[in-house]
Amino acid sequence: MPEFADLFPGATRSTANYRGDIAAHIMADTHPFGPDLHGAYYAPVSAVYDPATDHTKVTFRPIPRRQPTKRKREEQPSPFGLNRRQRRLLGDTKHGKQSRGNS
Repeated sequence: MPEFADLFPGATRSTANYRGDIAAHIMADTHPFGPDLHGAYYAPVSAVYDPATDHTKVTFRPIPRRQPTKRKREEQPSPFGLNRRQRRLLGDTKHGKQSRGNS
């Protein structure tokens, strides 16, 4: 995943400045910010209001992307036991008996 400084060449940290006192609003908002040019999303870590400049400085952290699983979806174990395809491959029916085609 690219670093924040890679997305904005002039930026040295993952911070943004907003006009006004919006620190409470930024920290109460639960949805991630983004996507940026590379599809990355960010979550606010801290928000500090400076009354002298009337700006709020918000620090963000990148949200990592979900990693793909190595197994195919139909091969993943189910919390309810084997799925229909897996039972058929094993030769079982609903009642645990051999199917007619496999006997």
